[in-house]
Amino acid sequence: MLRADEKNASTRVIIHLDLDCYYAQVEQRRLNIPDGQPVAVQQWGSLLAVNYAARKFGVERGDFVDDAKKKCPQIHLPHVDTLGENRKPGQAFDRTHQKAILRRYRVASREIFSILGSMVSVIEKAGIDEAFMDVTDMAEERLAQMTMFSSDFCQHPANHDTKVFCNVEEDEHTLQAFPLTDNERLLCIGAVISREIRQAVYSKLGYTCSTAIASNKLLAKLASPLNKPNGQVVVASRFVSNLMKSLPMRKVRGLGGKLGKQLESIYQSLDPAGVGALDQKERPTEVPTKLTAHAFLQRCGMAELSKHVGQETAAYVHQICRGNDGDEQVEEKKVQVKMLSCVKQFDQRSGSALARVEQLEYWVRLLCEEMVMRCEDERIENKRFPSQLTIQFTHAKPDDKPRTRKLGIAQDTTVNELYVVAMNVMRLHLSSLFPLTALSMHAKNFHDLNSQTVTTISSFFTRNLDEVSSANVTAQRVEDDIKQFTAKRGRDGSPSRESSRRKISAFFSPPNNDNNDVEEAHDGCDRRKQLHQANFNMHSRRNAGTDVQRKSKKKKGPLDAFLGR
Repeated sequence: MLRADEKNASTRVIIHLDLDCYYAQVEQRRLNIPDGQPVAVQQWGSLLAVNYAARKFGVERGDFVDDAKKKCPQIHLPHVDTLGENRKPGQAFDRTHQKAILRRYRVASREIFSILGSMVSVIEKAGIDEAFMDVTDMAEERLAQMTMFSSDFCQHPANHDTKVFCNVEEDEHTLQAFPLTDNERLLCIGAVISREIRQAVYSKLGYTCSTAIASNKLLAKLASPLNKPNGQVVVASRFVSNLMKSLPMRKVRGLGGKLGKQLESIYQSLDPAGVGALDQKERPTEVPTKLTAHAFLQRCGMAELSKHVGQETAAYVHQICRGNDGDEQVEEKKVQVKMLSCVKQFDQRSGSALARVEQLEYWVRLLCEEMVMRCEDERIENKRFPSQLTIQFTHAKPDDKPRTRKLGIAQDTTVNELYVVAMNVMRLHLSSLFPLTALSMHAKNFHDLNSQTVTTISSFFTRNLDEVSSANVTAQRVEDDIKQFTAKRGRDGSPSRESSRRKISAFFSPPNNDNNDVEEAHDGCDRRKQLHQANFNMHSRRNAGTDVQRKSKKKKGPLDAFLGR
């Protein structure tokens, strides 16, 4: 039990976990690259992630591949996964024919969070490779069972991977005795729990991660990089002021954007005593490169700061600059995305702007394939599904705004079905479509899978039949599209390359001067007949699924066939 003099202090135990060089670790595991070898993940010729073995050679994130090879000839340089026409061995990855996807890392992330969820009940996903965990109850339970207390945490051999943050000058003397209070004992128990979690992730998946244990999320996030790789840091309350003195203010969560820039400008404008404005000639030319939160508070008092940003914002800034986030809770569903986006940019200046119908068909297919995979991942991971899907396209004219059109999607929508619907919509705009500089799909308005509001792809055909039927295309083209494109995925979540696809070289040749593409799109049979047939097929499949479900379990609503998949 906490002593009476400690009851007003924060007793929470929060862990922030961050995977070490996450993308590089995923590739290292996938390719069976031995530990200790330099690895950097590339995308289109530049580096996205660099492991610590490669950093020793001076390789940095953002380096070009050729430069990385010069610095470290033995470096492994796997490329992120891509969608697009098969790349021949030895050929460079080509952004004009392919699209980068991150599904490989999302699948690995799901494995990691499965382990975390089996060990801790309160988890907030802060990113694909990081999490907050509240282990207060676990720590208090263990503390209550302890009968003997030690103050040599830092000297114990079992804690070799753990650092207790403190002032350098105080290190040798202050930490001779730690922990000294029950609050500090809780943090030490949190460090033991943190180590158990890290060891579980490594033993089961082979990934190392670094953590920080503190009384709130803000401090844990700030401290987790301080003992990388494969280490952990404890931040006790008595050392919080030292932590805020040591870190740049812009690294404090909430002060890295526009507000942070504004605060730096305010800092420049005030004299060192923080009591008035300097003349223009006396103002420093630039903000110190490592302006800390503590230094900012020393110069910018509450009253002075309120004049610039208002009392409410000033109070917020003063609070977090002292390492206090107001006991922000660890919320499991806080970071669920509001939208899934699949985007492809085209550079008109380099001659790769999208300018032909064949190019459009190619990229719409890839976007459909990625979107179906993303929606399936969301269904499995978060038990929810989008009710709205849009396709957005941007003309190359500088003054043209992106245009957005609604589509439909259901849980059992295939890539082929989504592709046909998307192309039907895009063909309505062929006369004014090209050239395009961007093409994207967005899924939003998510509903839990016990909801009855998920839109089916059939409803798109029903609602838009009259509009779409005005655009005539050849029936054979649609039939061939469906036959040629079959979405298959491997066990690791990556798309299969077994599907036969037409050669891409013709798609990216310069456009003809005539309007054959537009004319071809409007030739052929009446589009209404095709859409009625597609609508009939979709409803037949949906009704068949509903009949099966009725035999096994009575459900309510017309969408049970989709929702029960």
